[in-house]
Amino acid sequence: MGSIDTKAIRDSIREQTGDWFTVPSFFGGMGRVIDLFGVLNVYRYFDNPVEADIDAMRRDFRTVGRDIRYAIEAEKTSRG
Repeated sequence: MGSIDTKAIRDSIREQTGDWFTVPSFFGGMGRVIDLFGVLNVYRYFDNPVEADIDAMRRDFRTVGRDIRYAIEAEKTSRG
């Protein structure tokens, strides 16, 4: 059984969410326990909602395109 590439999974989550959410980790959780001023999490902020929507749509299309590309490659591989 192959090993799981956790770095690739984390990078994928960050790419898909655009840093809107943090990727949970044990040490990150421990650090948040003592983070009294909330400085560990840095999120993206936009000046207006239109910019935020455009960024979200761009990421959505990129993710869908990547998923389609992976599906095509998987189909090519399965057919030999």
